[in-house]
Amino acid sequence: MEQQFSNRARGKGNYAFMQNPDNGEIKLLIEVRDTEIDNPRIYFDGETAVLVLDYVRSLIFKDLDQETKDALKKQEQVPVVETFDGETVKEYVAEVIIIDDVNFLIG
Repeated sequence: MEQQFSNRARGKGNYAFMQNPDNGEIKLLIEVRDTEIDNPRIYFDGETAVLVLDYVRSLIFKDLDQETKDALKKQEQVPVVETFDGETVKEYVAEVIIIDDVNFLIG
């Protein structure tokens, strides 16, 4: 059984960070993106996370709940699942990189 922590719209689309209660690890579910994934990574500064999909596209996650923040601080990688109409379209793993401030990434 998985526990859903965050499910907020930011711009186009919804997302959900889901936590496995057995081991505390999270995965990220997002709506499918029309892009080839190239070196996906999540930059996290303790408050805001930025999922970089390629050299042009990224998704910003603000107002994360504490459980998601705690998990991002601990995990080195986060599985990402892209879905369409409830069906899995793409799956990949994003490296988590802890930085001081994500604002330089998002302007």
